[in-house]
Amino acid sequence: MTLQMQRRRVLIIEDDHTLEAILAGILHSISPSIELDWVDSAENALTRVKQGILHKKNSYNLIIADIFLEGSITGIEFWQTCSVLCPKSTFLIMSSMPTDYFLKSIGQHTISPPFLSKPIRSGECKDMIAGLL
Repeated sequence: MTLQMQRRRVLIIEDDHTLEAILAGILHSISPSIELDWVDSAENALTRVKQGILHKKNSYNLIIADIFLEGSITGIEFWQTCSVLCPKSTFLIMSSMPTDYFLKSIGQHTISPPFLSKPIRSGECKDMIAGLL
């Protein structure tokens, strides 16, 4: 079964709504059948993930999270929580933070999720997301 035929669920956690159309366009160019949820804080994302678990809804195939979000939970903290709550979900961190600083912030002995630098370059973003899905 190809990616085009499979129903994929993607959660984007990003408080910059100017990226919504860009990321939705990239995702739907990969597969028009992608089911996309967008929230602006890790707290709202955590609610969605927990509701999915409670209602036995399929977990997200991919979670894309900015590091710096509205609310008190960062994208990194959310990723750490999700590694326990939904370990089968693939995670992508994005930020305007330099890559080396990101790697230092999570610790040298931690296996890092893929990292996408902002500003987003659509070709690089599409290739990375398609590879993760």
